[in-house]
Amino acid sequence: MKKIILTISLLFLIGCGSSNGQDGTISVNLGSDDNALGTLSTQNMDLKETLSGENWEEITMDLDQFYTTSISTVNKTYKIDMGFKDGKVTAYADCQKLTARYKISDKEISFSRVSYEADLDHAFCQQSEDADEAVNQFLNNSFEAIRIKEDEITFQSDDFDAEVILSF
Repeated sequence: MKKIILTISLLFLIGCGSSNGQDGTISVNLGSDDNALGTLSTQNMDLKETLSGENWEEITMDLDQFYTTSISTVNKTYKIDMGFKDGKVTAYADCQKLTARYKISDKEISFSRVSYEADLDHAFCQQSEDADEAVNQFLNNSFEAIRIKEDEITFQSDDFDAEVILSF
């Protein structure tokens, strides 16, 4: 078994840009120096942990992608206050309070039981045209997290071929 692992390891090294010198030495090239280690770490961040870490302040999306069949590329950023805790998301957008239950499976998030009510007393009550509609579309669909950073998560929906970015 050890011989098989050693053989596979050597084949992997040879296939990754290694070369045999004239004296029988093997050199291995691991890639360019400009490969950012941060890129690797963002792929391994946990979606559930990242979502519940902070309240999200912005949602960026193209609302037309959810309403029309035309290909649209106009992303707009809306001011929100959205928090994820214990399987429940609460969002304040355009003086509306939206709540829903959420479920995370690996990198996918889905929502259920969305409720929508006016909330003029919340400290965040800012008029931001269509912010409540953006949050509503996010909560009424399922998404896969395709990029997870500490302060930004990019979601993609195959049903609408749309991206949604949460950030703070």
